[in-house]
Amino acid sequence: MSKHEQVIKNFMFQNKNWERYNLRQKLNNIFVNDPFEPLNYIPDGFFIDIKNKTLHLLEVDGTSGTTRIKLKKLINLWWQIDGRCWQLTLTSISVYTEAKSYMADTDFQSHALVIISNKSKQERKQYENVYA
Repeated sequence: MSKHEQVIKNFMFQNKNWERYNLRQKLNNIFVNDPFEPLNYIPDGFFIDIKNKTLHLLEVDGTSGTTRIKLKKLINLWWQIDGRCWQLTLTSISVYTEAKSYMADTDFQSHALVIISNKSKQERKQYENVYA
């Protein structure tokens, strides 16, 4: 089992309400009268908190990384969620450092773009040839 998969499984074990698959289908079931555009962003995990109108996402970085392209997809999802008066939070876990960061949707675009700039020199190498 890869380190990436191991981190996801450990997180899911500790957080029983979280899921991994069928995010778009579940969101469309909630927003029946306002279906989602095709989602081209697939998080490592998610939890839909209907009571508090919040979509919680999990992103494990280190193997594939959070590229600028992935961040643009995440930001597009944020716009769709925000347009329905919901909130979006992101839990980001680094495979190598085991560091966690939690971001709420306050100025989400700015926070998302900071992810790349805060990477260590070793982690940043994977972003050198990525253009958004």
